[in-house]
Amino acid sequence: MTGDIKLNPLEIPEIISLVGDFLGQDDIINWRALQNNKEHIEELHFFIRLSEDYRSLKDCSRLKRVSYQIPTHSSISNDLLELIKTHRTTITHFSVMYEYSGLGEIWEVLLECTNLRILEINSSNIIEEEVDLFFRVCKKLRRLEIHTVTVSHLPANFLSDDTDTFVFPIVKLIVDNIQILNPPYPHTSSYCLGMWTRRCPGLASLLFYPPQGLTDLRLLHAHNCEFGQLSMRELLAEEQEVLEDGYIRLKGSRATVKEITCGAEWASTGLIHLAIDLEADVNQETTEGMEMQRVVFRQIGRLTRLRILELTDWFSQSEKIKTLDLRLRAGLDELVDLKSLLNLFFLRDKHQQMQLEDATWILVVPSFQYQRLLGCAVGNGLAIMELLERPLPSSHHAQEAGWPVGH
Repeated sequence: MTGDIKLNPLEIPEIISLVGDFLGQDDIINWRALQNNKEHIEELHFFIRLSEDYRSLKDCSRLKRVSYQIPTHSSISNDLLELIKTHRTTITHFSVMYEYSGLGEIWEVLLECTNLRILEINSSNIIEEEVDLFFRVCKKLRRLEIHTVTVSHLPANFLSDDTDTFVFPIVKLIVDNIQILNPPYPHTSSYCLGMWTRRCPGLASLLFYPPQGLTDLRLLHAHNCEFGQLSMRELLAEEQEVLEDGYIRLKGSRATVKEITCGAEWASTGLIHLAIDLEADVNQETTEGMEMQRVVFRQIGRLTRLRILELTDWFSQSEKIKTLDLRLRAGLDELVDLKSLLNLFFLRDKHQQMQLEDATWILVVPSFQYQRLLGCAVGNGLAIMELLERPLPSSHHAQEAGWPVGH
């Protein structure tokens, strides 16, 4: 904006943009104010066939994004190709919707766009002769969105090539209803999509919308990944498919009490094995710290089929390991409904101050059907040793003591 009060308002880019919203497409291109300020245009969106009149927009020196919805049964406009070529050094984002045949020469033109980073494809077909060009374009991208797209086949040696030929710099991938029509035998289209994703080593965001769910998924490896509260929320969603034995297991990396407290509520009642490095990043002696830990205990307590719960990293050599305070006052009793829990591990946590009543509660109260195994190395080991030298209290004793005994 400028401070010159004599300036015509229609020479101010911000006002031109607002006025342009109310003009018809035929009027816009003939609008003198637009022609005089083409250097300020950063985005062009077309929803009809591109007319020759728009050739005059070849000097948009700041143009970054072009979006084009090509009418059904229309051919790719040469004017569109020329527009892209003219701005091949500035365009970073291209979106296209074309419900007819392949996208033809668009791929060759996009290869010339030296700064292309984002590509969106909607309701389109990538036909046989375009496949190699499409994947070459993908080598440029940081973000790829595909919605209702069919791909004729994968490039030759795509699945077996160990070089960086098919390694992509994509960090955000959105896949909504894509199908590989001719996957290499004996592989499926879903397998090919999985391998494609695997070839994006820098991937930070994956949104995947398969038409019928991931019904073939049996094992997910996510090595050296940081699982924050958002990752945990998605992996513990109640719609997740189960493993071949009918149960879900999840092994994640580090999470903290604060992350879980501020995150979404866990919903997977089918999880049977949870292994996580759960760090207590709160002051466990304060009221606030105990309240936050109780929230975490309550989240875990919702996983009612849980058989194995590991709260610390088995392989960590750190002396600072500190997980949940396993005392009733901190919320341990929120685990009362874990009636199938067999193993509770909090290895190498030397900060535990568990008392006799806390250890007794763990071994007796949550379930009267299974032997409790307490795999731990705790600071207050005397309470554990004293407990193990005594007969296990009965459920009647637990009820007399006034402990919660589940539903």
